[in-house]
Amino acid sequence: MLLELKGVKKVYRNGEAAFPALKGVDLRVAEGEMLAVMGPSGSGKSTLLQILGLLDRPTEGEYLLLGRPTAGLSEEERAYLRNRFIGFVFQAFFLLPRLTAVENVEVPLAYAGVPPRERRRRALALLERVGLLERAGSLPNQLSGGQRQRVAIARARALRPPLLLADEPTGALDTRTGEEILDLFGELNREGTTVIVVTHEAGVAERTRRIVRVRDGAIVADEGRG
Repeated sequence: MLLELKGVKKVYRNGEAAFPALKGVDLRVAEGEMLAVMGPSGSGKSTLLQILGLLDRPTEGEYLLLGRPTAGLSEEERAYLRNRFIGFVFQAFFLLPRLTAVENVEVPLAYAGVPPRERRRRALALLERVGLLERAGSLPNQLSGGQRQRVAIARARALRPPLLLADEPTGALDTRTGEEILDLFGELNREGTTVIVVTHEAGVAERTRRIVRVRDGAIVADEGRG
């Protein structure tokens, strides 16, 4: 089992007020799955993704990643796992504006200590994979939304993590470009990458093989489609 949540709760506090974002979530995801976490705004789906990505900690419950409990991990250990085992793709892309496409893809490789020449070789190969080799020297503001998302996907794949987490990855894209991005996720999944897509769009969710529906901080349906 790649990851498992057991009774996970998340409560945010503002002074005396408490806001429960997750209310006892149980979830198991096997290696090689491609699934959507679907729900309306405020349902808790993005909080769930942040916990899966080790960007936040549960208030209660247990999260096991690769069979290992994450509760006792230090911030350094969590950062290491994020860098090596989890790739992130967000609606807002989060590319560094002063770095070219190839330099953005190189960022996680640099953190991992990959030598500069090998870093550049691997980053260019990743851009070629997503069809952007000819735009390697372009800055983010010189790229379309779809091209920026492709750079973000290449960056997320830089260290070949087994898990790819995507938060509304097509939300800022037109329909055709969004379909192309989902096609790319499908290719990565067929190559063995576990893909979890958070979305509120039924059309995006239908492109996966399993839909986990979240409402009011709880999983209300888990639909596997073979």
